[in-house]
Amino acid sequence: MSVVLFSTLLGLCCQAQNDGIRGYGSFEFVELNTRNGKNYTNGGGGIIVNDNLIFGVYVSALTQPFRWDLFEESNNDESLNNTISNNEFALNTNIAHFDVGGKIGFNIAPAKSFQATLAMKFGYATINFVESYISDVDAILDNSDIETLPVKSLSITHYNYNISPQIEFQFKIGKAFKISLIGGYKWHKSTISNRDVFPDIDNLLVDNNMLGGSYGGFGFIFGNL
Repeated sequence: MSVVLFSTLLGLCCQAQNDGIRGYGSFEFVELNTRNGKNYTNGGGGIIVNDNLIFGVYVSALTQPFRWDLFEESNNDESLNNTISNNEFALNTNIAHFDVGGKIGFNIAPAKSFQATLAMKFGYATINFVESYISDVDAILDNSDIETLPVKSLSITHYNYNISPQIEFQFKIGKAFKISLIGGYKWHKSTISNRDVFPDIDNLLVDNNMLGGSYGGFGFIFGNL
């Protein structure tokens, strides 16, 4: 029943406009409401079908990776509670994130200067977790004269899916340019683990949703609009 209803509405939307298929490109700059806020830069493009229906692809990456360093944290006025790893012996931790995916949207009032687009994004993410940590604490405690810390490095690459409902309020300038205000929510839970090295830590991430959450920002759309 739902498939029939969707097909009927889709047919009505396509019949309402008869402007064919056009292409577009876009850039988005958003801030994720997560640990201390994180900025993403998104780029993409796709097609607009009969003014209303939008089908696109995008790539997205952290403008700056998540980063935590014991030395820097120890030499500022803030506490050490900003750590992003559950490894209590971590010296520094870096998390890079790259996302590719598709976008399906519906444009409201395409003939007006002020418009809105309701969209859903489906992404596939690559997460790189790199950490240096003290590998032998007992050796340090037993030898106060130790000159070189027993340090090891851990590098983990993890992949997972995410989904983001998004709304865009747009102002159209001429026939080929729009400015957008963007808001949405990204479901992006992830677990980073290496049970061979840390058998007692299920997830090295302090927050398994640190790559997700609500977000807002602005964007630019250009093409045959």
